[in-house]
Amino acid sequence: MERARILIVDDHAEVILGLRQLIETDEASEVVGEATSAGQAVERARKLRPDIVLMDFSMGDMDGLEAASLIREENPSTEVVILSVYEADEHEERVRQAGVRRWIPKSQPPDVLLQELHELAGELHQRL
Repeated sequence: MERARILIVDDHAEVILGLRQLIETDEASEVVGEATSAGQAVERARKLRPDIVLMDFSMGDMDGLEAASLIREENPSTEVVILSVYEADEHEERVRQAGVRRWIPKSQPPDVLLQELHELAGELHQRL
C-alpha cells in the first residue's frame, strides 16, 4: 500500500518534531514537509501536493481554517486535519465551509491522532 503523504503545520518547532516522530511510527504515513505558519503551509502544499495536511488551528498569520480553504481550493483531494486546544463546535460553520472533515483536540492521546490519520490514509487510498 502506498503511504499517505503528510505536511505538518504548527508554529512551535517542538510540536512539529513530536508529530513527526509520532507519524514516523505509522507504516501507512510519511512526513513530506513541515511549515511553521499558515501562509507557508499554503505554499508548501502547492509544491508538495500532500495527501493530508495536519495543521494547528491557531497560527500567527491566519488561522488553520483560512489556510485549509486556500489549500483545498487549489487541491480538493488534499484532506486537512485540524489540531486545536479549542473544540470544533465553536467553529462548526467555518469548519464545514473550509472542507475540514477532521478536528482533533490536542488533549487527545497520541494514539487517537495516529488512528485518525491511519483511517484517513485508508480512505484516501480507496478513492484511487
